[in-house]
Amino acid sequence: MKTLKKFALFCVCCLGALVAVYQSWGVMLMAFPSVIWLYKPLDVIHKNKYIALLLWLALLYLNWLFAITAALAYFFIHVWYLHQQNIPTNYSSSTKRTPRRINPSTGLLMKNRYFDIAGNAYGWKND
Repeated sequence: MKTLKKFALFCVCCLGALVAVYQSWGVMLMAFPSVIWLYKPLDVIHKNKYIALLLWLALLYLNWLFAITAALAYFFIHVWYLHQQNIPTNYSSSTKRTPRRINPSTGLLMKNRYFDIAGNAYGWKND
């Protein structure tokens, strides 16, 4: 599957190079595979916000269409990776604690509904 993905990206890049000869939006087609292939170096560059800003400004100066498309592609890929990792955005609302249940007869915490930590049964109905 990785080989198929790489081949598809290569085809999109080649198509973008062919279209860029006649139309300016062909550069946009070349930006998407470029960002996907260079995601790890771009991620390292984005550790420092000043170097990242310098990179994007230089790219914007050289070719504004490529820079805007690459920046949008990098943003969406970065958001996709964060979504895949399931990183919560608000830690206080995502970590809800379950209420502690204390066995009134022993005063110990209960592991589940019927046993406390010491293993004593509680709440069983004798039929």
